[in-house]
Amino acid sequence: LQTSSTSHDAISLTWQQPAVTNGVITHYSVQYGPSMNCSDNDLSNEVTTQDSTTSRTVSGLVPYTMYTFRVRGFTSVGPGNFTDCLQARTTESNPTQPTSVELNDAAVCNCESINTPRPIELQARWRRPQHVYGELRGYNLKLQNQSSTIYDHNITHNLFHDELIYVISDNDVELEGLQPAQEYTLMVSAYNDVYGGQVSTPAVNRTSDGCPTAPQLFRNEQDGMCGVYWTAPLQPRGSIQGYSVQITSTRLVEDLLSSSEEELDRTSQESGLEWSAALDSLPAYSHIHVTVRAVICAEGESSSEVTCTVTRIEPPDPASISTVTSKSSSLTSTSFDINLPIISQRNGPVSCYQIIVVPMEMDETIDEMTSKVGGPQEVLTVAAPPAPEGRTLPYIAAAFSSYTN
Repeated sequence: LQTSSTSHDAISLTWQQPAVTNGVITHYSVQYGPSMNCSDNDLSNEVTTQDSTTSRTVSGLVPYTMYTFRVRGFTSVGPGNFTDCLQARTTESNPTQPTSVELNDAAVCNCESINTPRPIELQARWRRPQHVYGELRGYNLKLQNQSSTIYDHNITHNLFHDELIYVISDNDVELEGLQPAQEYTLMVSAYNDVYGGQVSTPAVNRTSDGCPTAPQLFRNEQDGMCGVYWTAPLQPRGSIQGYSVQITSTRLVEDLLSSSEEELDRTSQESGLEWSAALDSLPAYSHIHVTVRAVICAEGESSSEVTCTVTRIEPPDPASISTVTSKSSSLTSTSFDINLPIISQRNGPVSCYQIIVVPMEMDETIDEMTSKVGGPQEVLTVAAPPAPEGRTLPYIAAAFSSYTN
């Protein structure tokens, strides 16, 4: 008994007639089974010849599977003895398709922080084909975008796992670059030494949102207002959730600004396409700088800047002046010196200091004086409370600064 030809689903056998037939051979019986053993239980399949022909093709076999065969002849009396068993393997065929194919973005947001794109990584996952029909040599991955194949790669390592995971990233030299908020399709097939396998059912998924491009910003001219409006980004790279408006201020004359003084720096979250604020609500004597970023899962690229000018001068309340005591060296019967506090010029240049001097009785206190002439914001105004004659008529001296504007 020997094989004459083999394919992926059939094996052809030939044999010689027995040396002693003990009659006329009417046909032959071929017993076989997908096994390496030569027992009746393992050889449960049987085919016969139509006559005394000494060959037979056994078809309907499983590809790349080892089978055991044996043959015996029949006369009109009955069967003879079996030949020795013969093992033969069918050849390779196309692997079946991988199953449970998935494609997922490894990140929920492809914008790490303000306008900082994250390298996109797609995680491909699948299970080994049910039948490889040969020695598994690798998998082929095809990634498509808008029906065009942008990635075609063979994987030849870690093939022994039933479930496989592979990451496709921007760093792959074969890939021109993955984009956020784009739909991609993954197809996987296995291959053996001879054949490529059936292609899997496509897995489709959308990459996570990325960093949007900058909105286009315009000034919104309104009296008494600082306002802007904008258009949506040309490349939103996802679903826009709103806009982040950054408002900062700088002093009109920078060289008069103390480094210790803080400037306005705040963010307003807007759902629409405009923002405005009254000039009276913004820091006095300032340039107001406005920029806008679109927000998806993070803030995107900044727009160009629009600047408003607040010319209002708004001197701050002065700090307390130092107390003059009887021990002061400058004190005389008709004069005394005081140290004036440093006044911030953040909200406009200080052109002069106004000093108010009010006479007091020997036993009066500051608290009692307040009830007569009013608080610091009421002195010399109609809001000052009524008081005895002379109490609301302070002596005034003006010490002018060197600022000439």
